[in-house]
Parts: sequence; structure tokens; C-alpha cells
Amino acid sequence: MQKSLRRLLLAAALLIVGAGTASAQPLQAQTTGGVTYVAGGIGEDDVKAMREQAAGYSALIEFVEVEPGSQRGNWTADIAVDVKSSKQLLASINVPGPMLLLRLAPGRYTLEATHGDVRLSKTLDIKPRGALLRERFIWRAAAGSLGNELRK
Repeated sequence: MQKSLRRLLLAAALLIVGAGTASAQPLQAQTTGGVTYVAGGIGEDDVKAMREQAAGYSALIEFVEVEPGSQRGNWTADIAVDVKSSKQLLASINVPGPMLLLRLAPGRYTLEATHGDVRLSKTLDIKPRGALLRERFIWRAAAGSLGNELRK
């Protein structure tokens, strides 16, 4: 019950925040542990701004919840992300929205993303002068718990 209420409140907040902005303005980059990032994507204007900034980053990460047996889902937020290199923790990032841009030096990194009690892990290989790497973390949601469909 508490989880459903939290999702409903998050959806309402996303609508309110997204409705209040008039143009896509760059979100503020932050740096921690040598990792530069932009976290957010709440509302259509933030999503647009992040996609416009993506060329200056090495990876675009999206966070999604999907119901069992479905190809559709919802963006999700409130994600804790750890960025590691050779088991060394470089940065712990709290992601308030469904998107994360990372500027990483060429190399191999492990991302651990935690949503609720579930931790997922992915390995990123950042190439020198490579194209933007796109990854999506997908959590399984309870059947019937999601409302809106994920937009591409």
C-alpha cells in the first residue's frame, strides 16, 4: 500500500514539475570522485534538455519499471547508483529522475543501481572517442501496478 502511494505521489510530482517549465534548459552538471554527471529527467523539458546535453557525455542511463509479461513500463526515479572501477568506488549518486548522464574516461566500469530493495548491476565499456553508450536498468513491477506507458 505504501509503495503504491509513493508511486502515485511520484507520478503527480512528475506531472506538476514537468508542466511548470517552458523551455529545455541544461541541468547542472556535478562532479564527485572524478565522475561528472547530470541526474534527472523529471518532466518532458528535463528529458529534452538531458538528451540535448548527451553529446558531451560518454553514457546515458535510463531507469524503468516493467510489469511481468509486458513490453511496456514507466520511467522510475529515486535510484541510488554506485560507479565503480576495478572494484574501487568512484562515486555514489542519488538520481531523482529516470535519467543519468555520465562523463567517464575510457575504461571498464561497473554500475550498481538500487531501486527499493532491488540492486541491479551492469558493466560499461567506455571507448576512446566512442559513440554515446546507452543503457537501461529495468526493474520488474508488480502486475497491474503501473499506469502510464513508457515513451520512447
